[in-house]
Amino acid sequence: MRVERINNCTLYLGDCRAILQSIDLPQDIGCVFDPPYGYGHKSKTGVHAVCGAAPWQGAEILNDKDTSVRDWVVNWWASRGPMACFASWKRPLDSKLARARLTWCKGPQCGQGDFRLPWKDSCEDIFIIGAPWKGRRDESDIRGPAQVTWASKGRQHPHQKPGWLARYLMERMPVSTIIDPCAGSGWSGVEAIKLGRSWIGCEADQTYFDIALNNLRAAQRQPGLFEMSPLRASDKD
Repeated sequence: MRVERINNCTLYLGDCRAILQSIDLPQDIGCVFDPPYGYGHKSKTGVHAVCGAAPWQGAEILNDKDTSVRDWVVNWWASRGPMACFASWKRPLDSKLARARLTWCKGPQCGQGDFRLPWKDSCEDIFIIGAPWKGRRDESDIRGPAQVTWASKGRQHPHQKPGWLARYLMERMPVSTIIDPCAGSGWSGVEAIKLGRSWIGCEADQTYFDIALNNLRAAQRQPGLFEMSPLRASDKD
């Protein structure tokens, strides 16, 4: 198991199920979890005339054959603290485990789905698990700045979420440490750094582990650089 420590961030290379059972976690911790959705997704979009082919074109996501990673982590987490877990309507989370379901509305510029249909998927589910949580009471639909979808514009992972979304969730967790069992490109770690919180991440894919490590190092050098968070109606004075 490879471990890299960058100031108050720790990144592990390996299967999160083995790692989580072998490390000591602080009690003051929350989880942002974007696991494989469990239906063997492959990017099938043709080469775009402007952006070209993404490096993940036709590639499979590790452990995406089923929801075993997601379900193991959610059950292991149990009552350890607040968790925001992303999931797909195709493989929904057991409603007995969730306290609420949020919907990230990505807008018309994102989403693909079945090209034979006159609609496309432009939203994703986020299941709220555990406690405590803080913040003003708000609606369950989350909207914000447009998601960057092209690799040529900086996207590093086929399922990478926007940074503002990680911050939106973390800001509602009254904890000092964030853990991400499927770190991907390290998107949640970068945002934890900007919020001044400690972060622990696990990534099983060597390629994305290296990408996440570079992103964490860059964020530690320039922690104040970030895009604006979305302004919600309930945030206005």
